[in-house]
Amino acid sequence: MHAFTSPVMGSGKSLLIDIVSLIGAGREASVIAQGSKPEETEKRLGAILRYGDPLISLDNCEQPVGGEFLCQLLTQPIVRARILGLSEAPEMSTNTMGFCTGNNLTVSGDMSHRMILCSLDPKEERPEKREFTRNPIDIIKANRGHYVHAALTILRAYRQATDMKRPKPLGSFNGTGRTRLGARCSG
Repeated sequence: MHAFTSPVMGSGKSLLIDIVSLIGAGREASVIAQGSKPEETEKRLGAILRYGDPLISLDNCEQPVGGEFLCQLLTQPIVRARILGLSEAPEMSTNTMGFCTGNNLTVSGDMSHRMILCSLDPKEERPEKREFTRNPIDIIKANRGHYVHAALTILRAYRQATDMKRPKPLGSFNGTGRTRLGARCSG
């Protein structure tokens, strides 16, 4: 999971996720709110997985990010989630990219091994009042093919790098992340 935190509102966290989503999926990210309890978050994540969204974004998290189901979603290829209002828990593919945002975001439990945390600090008290001459969303929409090509070039270069020293997988993952990345990026 890629997480974006900042000390103040309006720093551009959700905008960054929309940029990634536009390049990868061709549209802005659909977002869900984090539940006040892990069980609520699990139900919301299960509902999103059911629709096969290529990107899941927990937006404006106010509770520590974690929970058993979220950890499973990020490391297992298939999960079972209970359907809200039914006594069913169908298998669902986790072939999705996970993001989350929050001001002063905190992480709980095993999530610290499953998250890349990026901190954005605009060094302004009211960053939402900043003015820009260009809109990155409009730029990407107008030139998406260029950005998709650039992203695929980066992935291909990574795959072809033979002299790159690869770190040993963490004991609890046994190379899972590399396998899933390879499966997602092949072609």
